[in-house]
Amino acid sequence: FPRLDDIHPFYQDLMNVLYDRNHYKIALGRLRTTRTTIDSICKDHERLLKFGDEPFRCKCLKRAALGRMCTAMRRLGPSLEYLEEVRRHLSRLPAINPAT
Repeated sequence: FPRLDDIHPFYQDLMNVLYDRNHYKIALGRLRTTRTTIDSICKDHERLLKFGDEPFRCKCLKRAALGRMCTAMRRLGPSLEYLEEVRRHLSRLPAINPAT
């Protein structure tokens, strides 16, 4: 998803009119936060798996990591639905060349 600061001012104003700019930025922030959370979960459990002494223990650690990642993604659900709605709506808009 593009950052609003990186797109043309015409499209920034259009996004602000059609969808609330702050709500869009909050949804993108939640997406980035969840991504870093999942990355940290992966790193933590990779370290723990290195010390796994038996296959059952490693399987339990893997299952715990996947559970934590799924919980993080489940909390992200409403923000993803909002971003998908915005994406669908903006893709139906006609392409306008703001330079001319």
